[in-house]
Amino acid sequence: MQHDQDHNVYLEWLYLEADGGLAGSDRALLQRHLLSCAECRREREQLPALFDLLSSGRVEVREDFADRVMSSLPPAGWEARHPRTWTAAAAVLAVLIGLSALLVGLSGGELEGVGAVVAIAELFRSTITAGSGLLAASWHGLGMAIGEVVVGSPVQTGVFALFVLGVNVLFVRLLMRSWRRPVAERLGRDSKRSG
Repeated sequence: MQHDQDHNVYLEWLYLEADGGLAGSDRALLQRHLLSCAECRREREQLPALFDLLSSGRVEVREDFADRVMSSLPPAGWEARHPRTWTAAAAVLAVLIGLSALLVGLSGGELEGVGAVVAIAELFRSTITAGSGLLAASWHGLGMAIGEVVVGSPVQTGVFALFVLGVNVLFVRLLMRSWRRPVAERLGRDSKRSG
């Protein structure tokens, strides 16, 4: 087994030697191995042809290739949203910052200003951490519950499938009703105008 592992190392060294990346001490060990190994000698003789073949098939890449690829990718979710859709989030953030400033101002006698800001920042960080953990746990729990229903008996799986189908039908009907209502209202207005 040790011989095979050593032989694989020598084969790897052949490629390093052809690339010019083999150290001098390893090169001497490789030369000694080549004296007794016909397979490695054949491999070494074939390497120049392999490198020539690889270099002949090389495709030149234009300098602007990376920029063109990146610009052709669709925008990420947060990039795709128009800045006007951020107004609600910005308003909430502004209110929270205002409340924080008010809290710092009111508690100025009890807390130092910097300490209050640090405490508020820590409160926000803890809230975000707890919220993300709760969200992940909720999704995990929901996935486990659905998994147990689906993996259960065929009757449970059938009932669950009917439930999902019913919810989808209800959703489609609600969408159709909300779509038909404006059309019916427009038709009613148009008939009143013509009448």
